[in-house]
Amino acid sequence: METKQRWNQAVCGILTLNSKSEILSLNQSLLALLGYEKEEELRGREFELLLGTSAQFYYYSILYPKIQMEGLCQEIYLSLRKKDGQTVPVMFNAKRFYLEDEAVIDCIILPMETRQEYLKEIKTINKKLETALEEKILLHEELLKKQEELEEMYRTLQVVSRQDPLTGILNRRAFMEEIHLTLQSAQMKPLMLSACIMDLDFFKAVNDQHGHHKGDVVLCSFSEHLTSFFGDTHVVARFGGEEFILLLKSLSKEEAIIQMEAFRSAMAGRTYGGLKITASFGVSTRTEGEDADKLIVKADVALYEAKRRGRDCVVHFLDMKQNQ
Repeated sequence: METKQRWNQAVCGILTLNSKSEILSLNQSLLALLGYEKEEELRGREFELLLGTSAQFYYYSILYPKIQMEGLCQEIYLSLRKKDGQTVPVMFNAKRFYLEDEAVIDCIILPMETRQEYLKEIKTINKKLETALEEKILLHEELLKKQEELEEMYRTLQVVSRQDPLTGILNRRAFMEEIHLTLQSAQMKPLMLSACIMDLDFFKAVNDQHGHHKGDVVLCSFSEHLTSFFGDTHVVARFGGEEFILLLKSLSKEEAIIQMEAFRSAMAGRTYGGLKITASFGVSTRTEGEDADKLIVKADVALYEAKRRGRDCVVHFLDMKQNQ
């Protein structure tokens, strides 16, 4: 009883169809969305009753064949027709499965708020589809194009959410995702990993003497050098402020130190935004069973020691312990 009540009061509409697209059941949330009171009003009816002319065309020409072939469709924009004839925009998801050897299609339907301009364009397209049969194919392509634009917008947002807005390299959140994925892979195949946190020395003085714009130029120039030096083999990210972080893959402790010393030497031979800059480097190498947070904390401790020693140097966490 409790399960049925929760099913009826779910925040989304739930609809079950048979293989002929006939309605087997639907919950109270969907009934309320469509303006119906009782499930009996729709049970046994064809799903097309809830679709406008253009939506029927889209469902039977694209969605239904996709569900039959792939067993799944996700995040599809549809307009459902309410009992009073008005339409409501929804996000439609469906998955086919078998119940006692009978194919059924479970659908999750969510009301969707869209930007006014997109809603206006899509309503105009739907109206044209209903009044001009010969234009259906062309206008349907416009609908697909709009769907592709929304998907591209989503992909762009996914990329932007992982980038540091100033330098364009990975941000702290994306770096943590990368290091956790790498550690998951290391559970199946042993992999040497080192982390290096670097901090631009006396960077506050750059901002104070030359302005924040020059400071931004220095950070961008440094990130470009860092990325080009370490290439695609390792993971480069801005950790915050003037701090950057590296995940060095397949390098031993000694190799990691050599790499960072080589980069420190390369810094001495160039300028960043027209300024000579040095950096302090804290390195740690992962031991078996060590998690990402521990690896980063050790690198941070080594960075602090590098600053204590006068900056512009590379310090490995294990060398600190040996010198104590």
